Amino acid sequence: LGQPTDDELARIRAAMIDAGRDPDALEMIGGTRAVFPDPDRPADLARALETIPAQVERGFRTFCFKPSQFTDDPARPTGGSCYNCHQISKQELSFGTIGPSLYQFGKLRGASEAIQKYTYGKIYNSEASTACSNMPRFGYNGVLTEDQITHLVALLLDPESPVNK
Repeated sequence: LGQPTDDELARIRAAMIDAGRDPDALEMIGGTRAVFPDPDRPADLARALETIPAQVERGFRTFCFKPSQFTDDPARPTGGSCYNCHQISKQELSFGTIGPSLYQFGKLRGASEAIQKYTYGKIYNSEASTACSNMPRFGYNGVLTEDQITHLVALLLDPESPVNK
């Protein structure tokens, strides 16, 4: 995993041309790697952004990074950064699209005991239901507490929640 080497990029370009496709139509997605100075401070944004110019030079045009790694107050409870991958409310203008939209999650699915268990399980350990899930295993890895996950389930399923309006 990681970024392709220059040789790999050349092989991809050649294969696309051989297949009659325009290699410039391929969206190259780069990103940043957060380096945390210690467990109590956010990552250094300037250091993480140092790699972007070289990625642009290699043809990367879209960049993914998690802003909260650089701005979150470590004294506050950790969040799941759901907006990095999901739309949650109609009013939100900036959200990720790696995961499905969670807007009206409960309105579309209901709040049966089975849906509550599924939702809790998906957040706690996403790989229990989908082996190669891109979603982090928030509970399993201790990123979120059981109480936080319970609150997220309520946010997603409660008919009065802003998610379901």
